[in-house]
Amino acid sequence: MALWQYANMANGQIVYIRRVANDDSAPNRIQELLDAQGMSQADLARVANVSVSALNKVIKGTRGLDQDWMRRLAPHLGVTPAELLPVEDNPLSLSVEEKALLARYRAADRSTRAQLSRVSEALTSEAPQSPSKFRAA
Repeated sequence: MALWQYANMANGQIVYIRRVANDDSAPNRIQELLDAQGMSQADLARVANVSVSALNKVIKGTRGLDQDWMRRLAPHLGVTPAELLPVEDNPLSLSVEEKALLARYRAADRSTRAQLSRVSEALTSEAPQSPSKFRAA
């Protein structure tokens, strides 16, 4: 797991996240998301209305990734602000497949949702134990 240093406000919100010295992991997922979208840092800086230099510092972790930065960058990368955090620091993040499944579930009517829930339970629960009268002696 990555070594991260968090500074919290009195109300518990994350003020900034910065990398702790001697940590080789990426401080955030911004570069990964840029690469996936085929965007450059300059492209993102332009649409987010920030300087390339400041954005580069956030990407490298030498400048803190605060909520303002997260809210400013996330929409241009097609993610939520929390998805800019490394996966190990955001255990509730969803994969592309999970997002697609959730979108299909949300688009379904009430009856279909109930069916999907029953199928999901059936596929993920353990097989029921057979009654003792059916077991071989």
